[in-house]
Amino acid sequence: MKKQLLTILTITVMAFTANAQTVTYLNFDGASTSNDRFYAFNGASATDMSDMSGTDYTFEVWIKVDATALIGDRTEATGFTANGASLMNRRKDFELYIIDDADADYAIKYNRLDATDDTVATGTMQSDAAVENLSFGDWVHVAISRSSGDGIAKFYINGVLIDSSSDALWAQVANSNEWMGFNYMWRGSNMNFYKGAFDNVRVSTVDRYPTAFTPDQGAVFTVDADTKIQLDLDHNIIEFDPVDNFAKVEVKSGSGYGYFIKYHKLNTTWTDSEVLSVDRNNLIDFSVYPNPVTEKTFVINANEGIKNVQIFDVLGKSVKVVEVSERATQLNVDVNNLSKGIYFVKTVTDAGIGTQKIIIQ
Repeated sequence: MKKQLLTILTITVMAFTANAQTVTYLNFDGASTSNDRFYAFNGASATDMSDMSGTDYTFEVWIKVDATALIGDRTEATGFTANGASLMNRRKDFELYIIDDADADYAIKYNRLDATDDTVATGTMQSDAAVENLSFGDWVHVAISRSSGDGIAKFYINGVLIDSSSDALWAQVANSNEWMGFNYMWRGSNMNFYKGAFDNVRVSTVDRYPTAFTPDQGAVFTVDADTKIQLDLDHNIIEFDPVDNFAKVEVKSGSGYGYFIKYHKLNTTWTDSEVLSVDRNNLIDFSVYPNPVTEKTFVINANEGIKNVQIFDVLGKSVKVVEVSERATQLNVDVNNLSKGIYFVKTVTDAGIGTQKIIIQ
């Protein structure tokens, strides 16, 4: 049985520079059958996402768009007629999809949909006129958020504010039971399937980005009371192995976090991939020895002076922080107070940040 949070379709191996971090991500091949759907819901009903109704939210994902992905017509009102690959959507609520851009490989459109007709947009934000020019094959962070405090809905790409609105229509639909779709849309039939990669999907019932920010693909998201869906193949690991295709798979149990995904079991493979170049994401390479850790202590070796080290458990909870007052490229870390199991070591140096998995035996 594999130990990962989620994967679907084909996970490809890609080689980058030696100064890269190993992560695992979802890679969709653009196939457009019902077996290629990827969606999330909560509770017993596969059409239920009612807990996402409200005035505070954040939806975010890292994407890497394939050069042959469906590119929609930016002049069309909605995804239904634009035919751009879907990134996220809830029927009769909102949609995020890919459109053309005269100055870049592609752009992204964010529509607020009519509550009774998901082929009608009542509000629109789009990135084709923004300073962020997007390229095929590059990792891009996309986020939409809203706060009831100021009533402002925001659309970010790579932490840059693309557009915003104070119109109340951008709140999530009240009492909506529509599920959360990712790599496709349902508009009378399954359509607009996405080709490319996804990483670090998170849905929250709080505005996590009230202002512009710098996204970090290597960051470990902490699971808190406002986390509704979190799909990160390198952290927050649980075991699952559905018996049947599209069997309901619990993402995580517990108060306020009883969400599920569905995917086609036979279309699933597992591997790690080399991604996240240092130049783009300021990530560093470091070594941990011994690993597995057997004597309740391990050594970190880095190329630059170590500033601090943080250790997370498999739920994303920080369990140990080591602040370094005198910079050194080697650091002994005592984990005598930690139980046996899998942990993630986040190391910050003068050159950047890196994360590695360790096992304490």
